Amino acid sequence: MEIKMNNYKYDYPKLPLIIIFFAGIPYAIVIKSQTLYKFQDLGSANMILVTVLFFWCFLYWAFVDSTFNLITIFRNKIKFFQQDKSAMKIKDTLRDHSQISSVENIVKEDKLPILNEVETEITHLKISEKMVEDVMKKQKSSNLLKEKQILDCFLVYTKITMEPYTKPEELEKLEAYIRTYSENKQIESFDFLIETEGLENDDLINFGYNMVNHFDYTTLKKFVLPLIGMFKNLNGLEEDYIRGKLYYKESNKKNKIICIKNISQYLDELVQDK
Repeated sequence: MEIKMNNYKYDYPKLPLIIIFFAGIPYAIVIKSQTLYKFQDLGSANMILVTVLFFWCFLYWAFVDSTFNLITIFRNKIKFFQQDKSAMKIKDTLRDHSQISSVENIVKEDKLPILNEVETEITHLKISEKMVEDVMKKQKSSNLLKEKQILDCFLVYTKITMEPYTKPEELEKLEAYIRTYSENKQIESFDFLIETEGLENDDLINFGYNMVNHFDYTTLKKFVLPLIGMFKNLNGLEEDYIRGKLYYKESNKKNKIICIKNISQYLDELVQDK
């Protein structure tokens, strides 16, 4: 049994309808008997019988139809939500695929060379690090070379200046102090006093000025104690006395060692004079 209503097609089971129909016959017969007993009219009683059976079946059909209608609507809603959810998944999949394709196309077309940029940055970083290391090595080598040149320059000056007034072993001690000062920028301990012959205190103080000025590691005032610790002639003098004389002074004829602002230039002039 098929019934169409509101564009919906229902296929109702036939057996329950037959059962309901026959179940309603006794009820219709009872009503017919009551009507016949009351009105004594067989035609009206038969009409009542048919009417009761019709309404009985109609009620069953209305109940089943409403039930099937609600179930169908409910199923359609569920199906709609499922389809909508599936559609969303499909859209997400397509969108992701589209994005991936777009990125692949962009990379292929070099519109956004992300990987290339990253690789380039890494390469530049490695190059930069290597350049920094090379520059630091060169700078260190340059500094060491410069320090050696400064040291050698003053050792030459010391040999030329002090050799006439010191014994060879005393000159070696002085050179050892100078090397220690060049390496450590200070002299922490004084194991021996250097003896000189024919030099005045002012000469030794002037030598101290030249040493401080040439290496430029410390101030003149802080070099008073190293001077006292190096030279025997200055060892017994007051610090204030030496500090008062430790400054640049114009050359004096009575001084064998004069104050020199530029040792390298001074040596060049000596070579030219010869």
